[in-house]
Amino acid sequence: MLQQSPTPTWLSEESGGDANQPLKQGMQTSDNNVNGTNRTPEQEQKAKMLYWGLKIGSMSLSVLMAATACIGLGSISGVDKSGKFFVGSYMFFFAVLLFTFEAISLIPESPIRQQIDHLFKRNFGFMYNCMGKSFFIIFIAFLSFGLGDPVTLTLLTGISLAAFGAGELALYLKYPELFD
Repeated sequence: MLQQSPTPTWLSEESGGDANQPLKQGMQTSDNNVNGTNRTPEQEQKAKMLYWGLKIGSMSLSVLMAATACIGLGSISGVDKSGKFFVGSYMFFFAVLLFTFEAISLIPESPIRQQIDHLFKRNFGFMYNCMGKSFFIIFIAFLSFGLGDPVTLTLLTGISLAAFGAGELALYLKYPELFD
């Protein structure tokens, strides 16, 4: 019989549902530092611009990916194209997943946001890490190449997603201090 490991404190409901509890415990604040990072005001401004730029880019690309998936699904003409149906369905699901992940941070603190955030942390925790999210975006870029039917659109979507994911990963590896 398999034993189930205990639920981490940051994921348990008993801790008040505060998903950032371990982060808050580990943060050390200084006089000029309210959010727990050791950034200068200039770095803080760059980090905020990078955050919003990546968020808007990611949301825009997820809309493009959903449109590509819908057009690809609409172009299926027979039963022999069942593989394209599954690729298009996965593309649409992943586009909605990525868009929802980026959009939940725009919702003000509320019980519904906490529930959605908890659901994402429990099932898609890799998206809270920059490397995990970048590799996920690169993965769905290759999924876009697999759809193939509106050739120009699938190539544009796949190349854009791969470049965005690789760019985000490169930025993270070069400037890790700008990422939370």
